[in-house]
Amino acid sequence: MSGTIIVIVGYLVTAGGLLVGSIIMYHGNIGYLVIAGGLLVGGIIVYLGYKLNQQISEQKIIDEIKKEIAKNKEKELISQFPAGYQLFGVVKSQIIPFQQPTSKEIKISWSTAKILKVTEDLITIMLPDAILRGNIVLKSNIVKVKNQEGSTSSRAIVINGWSTFVKILKSDKNRIIAAVGYAKIR
Repeated sequence: MSGTIIVIVGYLVTAGGLLVGSIIMYHGNIGYLVIAGGLLVGGIIVYLGYKLNQQISEQKIIDEIKKEIAKNKEKELISQFPAGYQLFGVVKSQIIPFQQPTSKEIKISWSTAKILKVTEDLITIMLPDAILRGNIVLKSNIVKVKNQEGSTSSRAIVINGWSTFVKILKSDKNRIIAAVGYAKIR
């Protein structure tokens, strides 16, 4: 059942509680309890419906990421980021990482990543801290990238010849699919 249907059911339960409670109040104070119960149960159902809608939105991003991979983006990304990359989605300024990095030699700490700003034209991201082969640590990198399909950020800080990039694979301005990638700068 979709979250929207659950929200509607919640509102109907709330309205039913109000209606039945109002009728019963005519015969005594128990009507107040019925109203309170209807409001409580209806409110809980509405909340659960909204939470389900949020999860459905995150699942849609994951499904879109899978479609992007199927569109031959994988070869392009491997070529552009030979050290490895990881796909992620952005919904309502929340980062949703997808699967694992393409290289087992990369350790990414998504808890350190943060969307600083999303506008129609530009995205500013605090990139996730990462440890690359050779124990190279890339952390506290902030990049700006055009909020447009195909855009790649300019390199962030270069450490021991390595840098982090962000490539936008798909954007409808507020829902973004991107890759964070790593490359050796020569």
